[in-house]
Amino acid sequence: MKDSIKSSMNYLDVINAVSSAYDEKRAGFCRTHAVAPASFDILMYLSTHPDEMTISRISRERHLPASLVSIHVEKLVEAGYVARTKDEIDRRRAFLSAREKAVPLIQEGAAMIRAFFTDLLGETSEEEREAFQAVMAKIKKNAQAMSGGGR
Repeated sequence: MKDSIKSSMNYLDVINAVSSAYDEKRAGFCRTHAVAPASFDILMYLSTHPDEMTISRISRERHLPASLVSIHVEKLVEAGYVARTKDEIDRRRAFLSAREKAVPLIQEGAAMIRAFFTDLLGETSEEEREAFQAVMAKIKKNAQAMSGGGR
């Protein structure tokens, strides 16, 4: 029992170490580009999920309070990075999309994220990276099932 608890804690330590390293890398990027980390995350999410994205959908899919998403979307709109388009059918809804002005920031952000994972995986072989991807896909599926849905 003691070994399984220790092993479980080691997994959590790895998750925390990766999360802390990414937070630090992202914070430096965001300082350089004068954008809040939450705004950056929302913009990157919009860039990879462009279909009928709304504040409520981002809130639900990213597990963030709608009020927080609203605040950061407003900052992105004011900065000219995001556009709102009213839904023709339901005028209460607005779809969000990245604007042309956001493209360089998105490209640099994607490059930063790729570099982070390249550094993180370091000296692993292609075979090890493929095995890691397979394990991560299973972990994601299990975590989604545990949290009530396959988002």
